[in-house]
Amino acid sequence: MRECVCQGRLTKKDFITFIFLNRRKELAIQFLLLWATVYFFLYVVNGYLSLEFETGLVLFFSVVIVGTVFSISMMALYFQAGKKYKGDAASEKLHTYSITTSKIIQYREGEHNEYSWEDVYKVVRTWDMFLLYISTNKAIILPFHFFESEKDIQEVKTMIDYHYKK
Repeated sequence: MRECVCQGRLTKKDFITFIFLNRRKELAIQFLLLWATVYFFLYVVNGYLSLEFETGLVLFFSVVIVGTVFSISMMALYFQAGKKYKGDAASEKLHTYSITTSKIIQYREGEHNEYSWEDVYKVVRTWDMFLLYISTNKAIILPFHFFESEKDIQEVKTMIDYHYKK
């Protein structure tokens, strides 16, 4: 049985990346619904007031308005995630993971959790971390800086590929 041990502390960047990745579908749906609403409103107002704006101009204004509102909401989410990170005692603890082909063991100063690969229902790999989802909002966050070498990252990737063939 192969084993890979990694450890480290979650950084604010790791935590914020997890929050954004965890909410990406929700954010995309919100953006599309808001854009459709604003576009429809501007289209109706354009016709009602006989402003005679072309459809492309209405589309442009709706994208600018929604883009501005969405950018502000993304900044608010960023700062909210930063506050949540500072208030989360678990994020400051040293996380140690022992990952084998049969299970994942998580140690956090005084805590011990053991998961089988069957407990992990979804895996997301980003440019700098693995997210092993245990539930819709709970994931084992494995940033690459937790690993001692690229070989360890490849070892875990191999285990993930073994359990979750695409």
